[in-house]
Amino acid sequence: MALENGAIMTALTQAAFDGDLKGCKALLLENADPNSLGKDTEGYTSLMFAALTNHPHTSDIVRLLLDNGAERKIKNSRGVTAASMALFVGHANQALLINTFVPQSIFTTFVNQGLGNLQITSDQAVAFYNLFNSTSIDPADVSEQILSVPAIWGFQDVLQTVANIAAKEWNNKVIALKLLYLCGMMEAVLTQGDTNQDMSNRCKVVNKAFSFITCVPEIRETVMTIKLAEDSFGCLFQILSRGLI
Repeated sequence: MALENGAIMTALTQAAFDGDLKGCKALLLENADPNSLGKDTEGYTSLMFAALTNHPHTSDIVRLLLDNGAERKIKNSRGVTAASMALFVGHANQALLINTFVPQSIFTTFVNQGLGNLQITSDQAVAFYNLFNSTSIDPADVSEQILSVPAIWGFQDVLQTVANIAAKEWNNKVIALKLLYLCGMMEAVLTQGDTNQDMSNRCKVVNKAFSFITCVPEIRETVMTIKLAEDSFGCLFQILSRGLI
């Protein structure tokens, strides 16, 4: 398809821009490269085009592209990443997803090989994948998601193990921070039971969650900054969506 400036998108970038989830799946099954560029598109990838949109399936398309090798750190000709584009057009939740995405392959490793003393079932792997890669870290949403999947209750070690891998092996402190937050939320939810009453006070809930966390050294200073902030949830969301660690 020719754009106004004469640029021509690839089939995959067009499908991502149009919010065509089925089309994206079909093209990726045919080995379409999620990082390929069209003609004169100023370095825009499929992930960037998806990040600029707000279709019903945009989050699913972003996850699909990232699971199939889309590079989140690629910059276009103006030096802008997909996450930064999402923020620019007001899609902060998409930016958070791009910055903190953990691929399906990690959970496949837990199922097939285990990691240390940890091994999980396929159903648990799906539940953790969905929890890790949610576009919301709102305490109410996270609490509801955890309570709806009893299969992962008590498996906080999975969260902490992947957090340590993210911080030390991937050198990605943003992912580590999100996973430690989710670990703390799981501890809070399972310890206190129904926390709906507390969910009206975001700062209180986030601080409760972080009080359960054994921080990896690489992000201890950032966690302390969040805990001391006047709006700790807002501070956490800003750090994750902007990748500010």
